[in-house]
Amino acid sequence: MIRVTKTFTRPNATVTWMTSAKSAPLDAFFAYRDSTYGSKMSNQTDALSADKLTWIHTTDWLSQADWDAFRADPKTQAGLAIMRNYNSSQGITETTSSQEV
Repeated sequence: MIRVTKTFTRPNATVTWMTSAKSAPLDAFFAYRDSTYGSKMSNQTDALSADKLTWIHTTDWLSQADWDAFRADPKTQAGLAIMRNYNSSQGITETTSSQEV
């Protein structure tokens, strides 16, 4: 099993997280992700820092191959581009790490 941790940091608490910003393309991506890869993901958790500037999202994937297939999927790449563009325009930084659990 692979645990993927994404850490997002925003410049101030008035900046809206991407998941709170209503976007039809982003909603479509999440629906696609859940319907296509939902059975390969588990234990999704979210944590917000006390100052509300850092959000940590963790997902467990059944295998490295599942995580790699998700990242290689053209629809995933398009969805991630939407998120990265939004984050960049709002001054939100993102880091991703993974480890075997």
